[in-house]
Amino acid sequence: MGPRGWTLDGLTAHIDTVFAIGPGKHSQRVVCRSRLDWPMEGLQFAAPWQFGWRAPHGRFRRALGCVHRCPVHSIDLHPADDYGSTASGGSGLAPDLNQVAQIRNWLNDLNLTVDCAVVAGFPQLTATGARVPIAVWLPRVWLADPDPTDDDGLDLCAIIDRSVPSTQAATQVGQALQHAVSDHRTIAAVATDWRADIQQAATLLSNSQVVLRKIVAGWPHSWPTATDRRRVVANALQNRNNAWIFDVQTPDHSFVCASPELLVRCDGDNVEALALAGTQSADGRFGPHYGDEHATVVDFVAACWRHQGLATPQLTTQDHQDGPLIHRATRFVAPQPAGFDMLSAALHLHPTPALLGTPRLAALQALPLVERETRQWYGGFAGVVAADGSGVGQFAVLLRGIEPISGGWRSWAGAGLVAGCDVAAETEEIERKHAAIAQCFGLQPS
Repeated sequence: MGPRGWTLDGLTAHIDTVFAIGPGKHSQRVVCRSRLDWPMEGLQFAAPWQFGWRAPHGRFRRALGCVHRCPVHSIDLHPADDYGSTASGGSGLAPDLNQVAQIRNWLNDLNLTVDCAVVAGFPQLTATGARVPIAVWLPRVWLADPDPTDDDGLDLCAIIDRSVPSTQAATQVGQALQHAVSDHRTIAAVATDWRADIQQAATLLSNSQVVLRKIVAGWPHSWPTATDRRRVVANALQNRNNAWIFDVQTPDHSFVCASPELLVRCDGDNVEALALAGTQSADGRFGPHYGDEHATVVDFVAACWRHQGLATPQLTTQDHQDGPLIHRATRFVAPQPAGFDMLSAALHLHPTPALLGTPRLAALQALPLVERETRQWYGGFAGVVAADGSGVGQFAVLLRGIEPISGGWRSWAGAGLVAGCDVAAETEEIERKHAAIAQCFGLQPS
């Protein structure tokens, strides 16, 4: 299997050993960890379930295949107050807690010392509120990029099923590693003039009969360049050391992003978030409304955390560098309470006013009047959560991303719009964001 002699017989022998020992020797699934002499550089994978990610300044890991997928494929969002309570409805949104509990129970039942992959899309309107598409799955294989000072190969973490013979388990792991052709679904490129759409949003917000105070809209831009998937991911890893890098591929959709924004992280001791709202203009100034916009996001996150039982967080507000862009950012840190559920916290936050607007339900209902195309993964969140029920993991917002189209890629970027906003300035901000995304991934215009 490996270019320097890793054999299927050797892997089978290793799995035989794992079958027979370890504290979980009576469980159905077991985690097999080893080293593989196969270099990550140059590899491409065609498994229909893929998940590559890296936290800032961390190691890139890639999940191949899918051993087991959570039976919950979407989460309903119900009208709620600003604190996430559905008792009296309201202009906010709150996740269906029964569906969240089903995912939590599924994770608890896995009881494995390995991470599951999680990808949640942007909310889709329903007759009674909204629905968040979500994919939670146990990968067949995790590969970690090697230490640059270590040439022993890749870290290999495989999840194998004891109910099948070890030879079959080894074969399945080998097959997950032997895909050599990149494969992803593509969509047709569509020309979009977001300048007219921004004017439409400004007119809507200026209507005194509308309760909408802010709307965050996004638009795609096509880049007809033949850069392959492996190269765009490598460019992002090199160009954005302080970003969360994701390379997501499911049977339904594909997305690559270098996100500057952390939705929630739980390490067993503390809970953390990094919320962004406000972007400096090309001449180094923030717009006239950025103070109120940023305060709205900070207040929203703090209120959601209180509703989730967290103590008053420590706040640190400063400018955050995202490639050539500078955003206003606030970091939240609070002690992790007993029984804290990171996924529930993420779904109460998702999407924040920085991604959607305010009031959130009214903004979601107004988006189809402004955006010409329906978002998929853009504006959602992704990350990992421990499969042992501890709740440890992290989710970042799916921003600064691209998706494959026929003949190239397209980027997604947006801006927060309020009544009286400067249409020309907002247009310029979106153009700079698209240019920053292209620079990050090495995309060039035709």
